Amino acid sequence: MNHFNIVICISLSVFFPSLAQTTSANTKLLAVGTTSEVIEKEVGPNTVIYSYRQKDHKNDKIRANDHTNHLITNENDSFEYPSMKVSHGAVLPFEFIFDGSANSQAGIEAQEFYFNTLMNAPELNKIIYQDIETTRERLNNAGIYDAKDLNYFDMPLIAKIVGAGILVTAKITINTSSTAESTNNDIQLYNTETIFKIYNKDGKPIFFKKEAPFTPTSKNSYQLALNYFMKQTPYYHKL
Repeated sequence: MNHFNIVICISLSVFFPSLAQTTSANTKLLAVGTTSEVIEKEVGPNTVIYSYRQKDHKNDKIRANDHTNHLITNENDSFEYPSMKVSHGAVLPFEFIFDGSANSQAGIEAQEFYFNTLMNAPELNKIIYQDIETTRERLNNAGIYDAKDLNYFDMPLIAKIVGAGILVTAKITINTSSTAESTNNDIQLYNTETIFKIYNKDGKPIFFKKEAPFTPTSKNSYQLALNYFMKQTPYYHKL
């Protein structure tokens, strides 16, 4: 065993004693390539930050598993948590499933719709919402680009990454079908379900709404549900 491998083994044995219990996906991630090098950067009570040499994929920049909440960053990258504003809200990228497939762009559009709706009448908001570009930048800096990347982290860690104590999330599922209104005219139908949740900085759900599937003729009908949910949250002044 050469000096390089000894360094890796010592680092892992000291900082990751539960590594053997992690999922196979995370084991594979740490084992990618023969030139990967683990460099410990910071150790906290719940978080270990370290860098490694592996830049084949854009989302290799950061990952976390269910056991250690550790962050993985590329070599020469540094990641610092922003200051935590417990009473501020952040609207995260929404998950959007269209005909069984994740649609990242539609999820971002849904996120932007909700945020822009909040900002249409900011005086009705009981809390301050973090600018969506700030949220996006902080998530991107941590290697999170859309809703599917959020699945690698628990909510307390996401709260630390964005620096907000109130996290708004949603999952929109649409399945299409068509029906013949007459012999010459087909109508596209969108079987839509919207799930809306808000978490606090500790990952505890503090608001939950679910709209049962219904079948409108517009893909964007989920916006009506989001607008309704917004007015039901504890952070909105009802007129």
